[in-house]
Amino acid sequence: NIPLICYDNFQVNYYVRCSRVKKYSSYDYDKFKETGKVVNTSIYRRHSHIIKRAGVLRGYENVTVSENFKDFQYWADWAEKQVGFYNKSGGIFWAIDKDIVGDGTTYHEDVCVFVPPILNNFYTKQPDYKLPRGLKLNTIGNYHVRIKEFGIRINVGTYKGMDEAVRAYQDARVAYLFKLMDIYGDQVDERVFPALLLNLTDSFVVPDIR
Repeated sequence: NIPLICYDNFQVNYYVRCSRVKKYSSYDYDKFKETGKVVNTSIYRRHSHIIKRAGVLRGYENVTVSENFKDFQYWADWAEKQVGFYNKSGGIFWAIDKDIVGDGTTYHEDVCVFVPPILNNFYTKQPDYKLPRGLKLNTIGNYHVRIKEFGIRINVGTYKGMDEAVRAYQDARVAYLFKLMDIYGDQVDERVFPALLLNLTDSFVVPDIR
């Protein structure tokens, strides 16, 4: 049962770190006292974002949430113990990622990790294009290769064969991943970079376009 406590003649659900009530607060009482408005705590908002998107938002229709994660108190206790949970980039808390270590189908305590946006968006599955990601066929039939590093497009080179171009793109992406590892390696779960590297190398398949 969630305790209802009356503050200034206003009833608000408020958890405090006390053994007699819930451990984690869903409402920020200090802000309520200051502004008179009920404001969700950041930890509660981060949990509710998971619950609201899974199985509902576009791209998340088949995503599920573990039974443990559905419980805010369990999730908050788990989250506080995770590497990177309190880290921010650009003033925004790092994202919870289900795809890097897991298969992307569920928010579960065994596979979720907290990562900065640049890692959260690093690996995306290759669309069903005729050409592999990063390759562009020029007017004379050669393959131009480029990647993005820290938001900036980098020209890798131009190659006559698709196999050679794909390898060049893969090598450039791996080199970029190691740059990111130098920056974030000790700030994220130890499973993140090995999984990113494995996902990256496994994702490169030269399509048969004959």
